[in-house]
Amino acid sequence: MKKYVLFIVEGQNDKKEIQAILRAACGQSFLESYVDAYHVHDGDITTETDTNEKSIVSKLNKIVISWRMGGEQPFQRIPVSDVARIIQIIDTDGVFIPESAIKNTDDSKARYTSNSICYYDRNIIIGRNRKKERVISKLLETRLIDNIPYGLYFASCNMDHLLFDERNMIDKRRNAMLFASRCKDRSDLSDSVLSPTICATGTLIESWEDIREGFNSLNRHTNINLFIEDYS
Repeated sequence: MKKYVLFIVEGQNDKKEIQAILRAACGQSFLESYVDAYHVHDGDITTETDTNEKSIVSKLNKIVISWRMGGEQPFQRIPVSDVARIIQIIDTDGVFIPESAIKNTDDSKARYTSNSICYYDRNIIIGRNRKKERVISKLLETRLIDNIPYGLYFASCNMDHLLFDERNMIDKRRNAMLFASRCKDRSDLSDSVLSPTICATGTLIESWEDIREGFNSLNRHTNINLFIEDYS
């Protein structure tokens, strides 16, 4: 009997891209053993107003229980034993960079570069980053959500940066659709998710230790390859 792998992602575009990556990178071996399911969150759950290091695990528990009880798929009830793993994928958003690299500019939307974040009020980004860092630290200590094995992964500064080498992409929906349509086999991922220059090495925890260094959370780097290796 197939088991479920539940992916918690930050939007419909990310869902399309992750689905395409799974089918290209993990292929039939994954599909024969697992059902990929998704909770598509509206934005970054780690920075929401009611999220902090004390509330995040409870919020994720509610999401997973709602999904298992059929909240997103009517009339379907999924027991804990039928779920192999929960995988949450987030953007790094430059969360670990030095605060001195966060600049006051005229930008009304946060703009990311290789060594800075530019915004009209740097204190907003500083506060966001401090909060997000605390929430991430809590999630990295978390092994189970709703008694199901849980892992937290990062998709570079953001998914557009990982897949298209563009941190500040405007037409996200169009590019997500294009990526999904052309992502037919592993060769389509050779310059992003599966590129040796972009992929994390070592363990999951070691990849998070590395991304905390200097400006790495603004660099084109991911540990998504680690769960691909687990399921290929």
